[in-house]
Amino acid sequence: MSYVPFYRATNEQRLGILANDIERVAEDVDAMINSGDITLCKLLKVQAMMRDLQTKVQHASKHA
Repeated sequence: MSYVPFYRATNEQRLGILANDIERVAEDVDAMINSGDITLCKLLKVQAMMRDLQTKVQHASKHA
């Protein structure tokens, strides 16, 4: 499957993209907690990923 920008994707594709993003955030948080390596940089990365998810969800809900 070729790359489809989120804002041009169909609703079904958006759900798949969101599911992948949520899984990636969960994996990063799990790895960070399990390793005990919790730094400000890593926390800021997770915060940015969560903000990106929030923006995508808001866009998807407006166009559902």
